[in-house]
Amino acid sequence: MLLKRFPPRVSVATMERVSATSHFVRANGLSVHYLDWGGDGPPVLLCHATGFVSAVLSDLGDALARRGFRSIAPDTRGHGLSDKPASDYSWYTLAEDVYCFVEALGLRQVAAVGHSAGGTSLVVCEARHPGALTRMVLIDPVLRLPHERLDGRSHMLAEGARRRRMVWPSRQEMVGSFRERAPFASWSEDLLRAYVEAGTRLLPDGRAELLCPGPIEAQVYEMGGQLDPWPDLSRVRCPVLAIRAGRSETFSAAGAARLAELVQGCRIVTVPDAGHFVLMERPTEVAELVIPFLENQQGATGPSGA
Repeated sequence: MLLKRFPPRVSVATMERVSATSHFVRANGLSVHYLDWGGDGPPVLLCHATGFVSAVLSDLGDALARRGFRSIAPDTRGHGLSDKPASDYSWYTLAEDVYCFVEALGLRQVAAVGHSAGGTSLVVCEARHPGALTRMVLIDPVLRLPHERLDGRSHMLAEGARRRRMVWPSRQEMVGSFRERAPFASWSEDLLRAYVEAGTRLLPDGRAELLCPGPIEAQVYEMGGQLDPWPDLSRVRCPVLAIRAGRSETFSAAGAARLAELVQGCRIVTVPDAGHFVLMERPTEVAELVIPFLENQQGATGPSGA
């Protein structure tokens, strides 16, 4: 189905923002940094894409907090302020990190939202630990069919990460440069600035250095090319909403249809004219899909279908 608008009571654009606080916890042998919007509402885990940080989920975390949820967003291993081991970036390890993080915080009845590789980690985590999550939203997850993985995309992304510029004269110059080029040109200004602020550290001379090292990001992409989650996905039992970007290169219409076949209770929604970074391009529209699903307003998303 195509994206549809929701009733005004689900609107998130005009409400007062809720601030997140920064924390650390030991999980799966690592120090994991996370943002927590607080409150005693139902917990919702938010997982970001490769190369980014928890702060890029700020708009969604804030929108959920304003609806009474406790939003919690960790930095994936190798990213942000979390530990950065030299190796061990298998996507099965990333999925295990999700499970251990939830256990470390003592969370129960946890729903989750993941973008790109973050969504893949969630669905693999639930397949390997059925019942770990109560429901999931997968925002253009990296779920490529076996024949689709033969196109060399993982290698191309890995090589790009290894060549990535790591240091900029200032954060402001970084924002100005990124604003003019893909994929950032289509992002909301707030999320672009959140990424630059949280995704870099300031060097003594004032320059800004990316917190995710290029070689680590490259490892994640390479390991993603080796992932075959499809045999395990039929073990997922919790309700799933999969949001597919209409111009996605990581979650094809055929892949979405296969996911719906394997996972009982999976609903597919396609956002037309959106790219893989739909979460950053159209954060309000994404929130208007996510919130009713997490509030169990299943009728709001309509029948399944790509």
